[in-house]
Amino acid sequence: DLGGPNRLPNISRGRYTWWEGPQIANRDLMTYQPRATGKYRLWLSWGAGWHTHATNATYWIDSDGDLATTNDRTLLATVDQQRFANRTGQVVNKPLWSGFQDVGVWTFQPKSKIILKAGPTAKPVTADVIALQSVKQLHKPAKGRPTLPSLRTGVNAKRNEEYFNPIKAKWVRFTVHRTNSAEPCIDELEIYAAGTQTNIATHGKPTSSGNYANNPKHKLEHINDGIYGNGRSWISNTNGAGWIQIELKQPTTIDRIVWGRDRQLRYQDRLATQYRIEVAIDKDKWITVADSTDRLAVNLNSDGGLAAKLARLSPDKARIAESLIQKIRSYDARLAQLSKKVLVYAGRFANPGPTHRLYRGDPMAKREVVPPDTLEVLHKDVGQLKLKSTSPDQKRRIGLANWITNDQNPLTPRVIVNRIWAWHFGTGIVNTPSDFGGNGGSPSHPELLDYLASELIENGWSLKHIHRLILTSKTYQQTGKASGRGVKLDANVRYLWRFPSRRVEAEVIRDNILATSGVLDLQMGGPGFSLFKPNTNYVRVYTPKEIYGPAEWRRMIYMTKVRMEHDDVFGVFDCPDAGQPTAKRIRSTTAIQALNLFNSAFVLQQANLFAKRIRKEAGANPSAQVNLAFTLAYGRKPTSKELHGALRLAKNHSLTAVCRAILNSSEFMFLP
Repeated sequence: DLGGPNRLPNISRGRYTWWEGPQIANRDLMTYQPRATGKYRLWLSWGAGWHTHATNATYWIDSDGDLATTNDRTLLATVDQQRFANRTGQVVNKPLWSGFQDVGVWTFQPKSKIILKAGPTAKPVTADVIALQSVKQLHKPAKGRPTLPSLRTGVNAKRNEEYFNPIKAKWVRFTVHRTNSAEPCIDELEIYAAGTQTNIATHGKPTSSGNYANNPKHKLEHINDGIYGNGRSWISNTNGAGWIQIELKQPTTIDRIVWGRDRQLRYQDRLATQYRIEVAIDKDKWITVADSTDRLAVNLNSDGGLAAKLARLSPDKARIAESLIQKIRSYDARLAQLSKKVLVYAGRFANPGPTHRLYRGDPMAKREVVPPDTLEVLHKDVGQLKLKSTSPDQKRRIGLANWITNDQNPLTPRVIVNRIWAWHFGTGIVNTPSDFGGNGGSPSHPELLDYLASELIENGWSLKHIHRLILTSKTYQQTGKASGRGVKLDANVRYLWRFPSRRVEAEVIRDNILATSGVLDLQMGGPGFSLFKPNTNYVRVYTPKEIYGPAEWRRMIYMTKVRMEHDDVFGVFDCPDAGQPTAKRIRSTTAIQALNLFNSAFVLQQANLFAKRIRKEAGANPSAQVNLAFTLAYGRKPTSKELHGALRLAKNHSLTAVCRAILNSSEFMFLP
């Protein structure tokens, strides 16, 4: 039985066993003693579908059943419990059943035990049905032809996966004994390191029994180049047979091989229908890890009854049937090409389904239908949406938008003006901009917050009016100079007795450097730029660029942001991770920030460009050069002491050194 997104709830009706908590890491969670004797095929299943589930739960067999001794334990399987048993499926956060995973044939003694163990990450682990099939029963002869322990679906031209118990290999060989027509063709042979998603074949050395001659699309090196499709494939030089072999860079434990004839599914001929996959550490000792003997003659997932009938045919008749079916499919594919039309993404408007109150939040325990509405606690001030359960989606959206922007809604304008205040002063009147509830911070100036909110509403929700009001206030225009009494009473400047100086954001630092050096590209819109080197790796690798040019001199808002990756220079300046929303940035001061600014290739380049600009605009006079540098960077002339020091630095080192020091100064990076 197979798992799937429609298997809801799972085979145990949502009541599978569950373990969670930091204490479970690397712990034995469950033992099961089947009390069986002899050889059995073992099937495992679990509760799937949740992103919180463990991806590295392991099953073991303990031969003597004594848990105090571990040297007789053998690993059965490492499973990703977020997905189905065939390692596919989307993580949809619904209780799903995994389906059965076949982990091979094992010999059991009456005392043998199956052990479920948590991985090192301590993510929740589930357990469901464990089944044993007697190998003796599965191998009873039927009409002179043995039935196999299990029959997989037939091969297909697009993608085939071969799973087996982890085994160490230096060489991997794929041998084709028969095809559906002509010479065998394989577009990519992928070899995966055990328990990973890493394809190690791309670093291997391929050899073959012989190669199709004089065709640039079909070459030996295409078998592991990481590019799919018939246009980058390998074809044997022998009709119906041939082998391809990959020598890995070093001996590696593997547990999965993926292959196909044409991943783009434009061609279905030359498909290997009978094959064998072998591995070796010593080239004279090959071990078979997978073959076609446990596959149906053809892949007929849409008609299981016909597939079962074909599986019972004699080999000669099965080959004839397979040939006819392949011809029909070929004609269907050609017909589809002839009648191919332009495809579009189209939607269909439909009313939303009913919303139920869920007992204790359980989606399977629905209670009465509730109409669409908003927070009841605000109904007294703002009112209700007054919509019916049958109201269309358009009316629901309009109703919610009108409710949010209702002049009587106190929350929306407060949140907006609080965020504007935070951008100007570094901290909002409420210091938790995304939480105005009981768990959030209290406003430092509640009357001021209400005043600004009312100003926003009374002036047509004009954000420009609020900006002008703040920037022209005495609070914003006061000095940032500290005093002893003020520091003693309010060190954090929460009550704004002076302007709270702070370091500007990473984007502002970078844009100011580019603007000061005179190379900032102010072009608006269009594609962004990347600070990582381009590469064609199958698994994307993000290597920071070392050389920057005009393409990277745009405002940082146009920089392509990569989740979980920071750019090499300004990522350390508390630039938030693009994978998570960040309502308020932290501000740290670390040594790596100073080192990045002082030594990075970007800042050295910009210091040179800054000096070049000054020489061009100020001429050869050193004093004029320093005056212009201070004016461009700080908006002021240097003091006599600063002028004397800068002239001495320029004379002993260079004008570039002066520019480098200015770009690294606190005044350049801080709001005073």
